[in-house]
Amino acid sequence: MNLSGKKHYIFVDVLNHIDLEPAAHAGLPVLRLNGAPAGFTDALEEGDAIEIYWQ
Repeated sequence: MNLSGKKHYIFVDVLNHIDLEPAAHAGLPVLRLNGAPAGFTDALEEGDAIEIYWQ
C-alpha cells in the first residue's frame, strides 16, 4: 500500500485505506509494526511492515 497526500503518517492512517469489519472477527485485534507490537499513534516510515489480525 502506498500512502500519499501527507508529509507524515501514523499507524491509524492505514485504517482509513483498508476494509476492516471488526464485528466479523472473534477475539482481540493485534497491531504490529515491523514485527513489534504497535500503537495507533506510532509513526510510519517508507518500507514499514504492518500486520493487523485477530487473536
